Amino acid sequence: MKKLPLALSALLLTPIAAQADLLGAGVGAGMWQATPSGTAELSGVTFFDADSNLKTSSNNYVWAYINHPIPLLPNAMIEQTAFSSEKSTDKLTLDQLDATLYWGLPIPMVDINFGLTFKQVSGEVVGGATSEKIDAIIPMGYLGVHLPIPATDITLSADMKTIGYDNSSISDSSVKVRWDLIGMGVKLGLEAGYRMQSLTIDGLGVDVKTDITIDGAFAGVTVVF
Repeated sequence: MKKLPLALSALLLTPIAAQADLLGAGVGAGMWQATPSGTAELSGVTFFDADSNLKTSSNNYVWAYINHPIPLLPNAMIEQTAFSSEKSTDKLTLDQLDATLYWGLPIPMVDINFGLTFKQVSGEVVGGATSEKIDAIIPMGYLGVHLPIPATDITLSADMKTIGYDNSSISDSSVKVRWDLIGMGVKLGLEAGYRMQSLTIDGLGVDVKTDITIDGAFAGVTVVF
């Protein structure tokens, strides 16, 4: 008679154990060596020229994510990036907070995620005595691919967030490699990669026209649970 309760207990605990294996979380932080380029126009007149007046700057970033096994409920990721570069009379500030809800596709050996990002952008474009404030929340499509290399502690990743409308587009993409140095349940590692952002506004019923790109290498530390 004692075998039946034991069998039932094992049956009930098996799904819980399987779900626990699917739970995951991670955090990371680092520095982005970003170089701005491009111009901004107001009423057809160029007032900002990043190509000649701005140089590479060091900017910090942090990110965190959590995955879970609950069907249909999205996983979540948040990322904060600070960016500022100035020289002479020109200045570009683009601080960003990305909140992403995403789902994963059940494909062996590779993680493919898709979802929606809400990017909050706050900053300013300054050229001489002219300035334009930037304060917006932008919905963007999200796609991420993560490939663990078999028999190693290395993971390759590529992520893209993008939206386009009426000859205007905004994109934020990156490629990186993560190397897990210490295991035993909590993986402490390093990451390095390249990130590029593009802000093109031409239309949308406004007088401001931009063609700005920010790109450069980044590196940081990671903790994956």
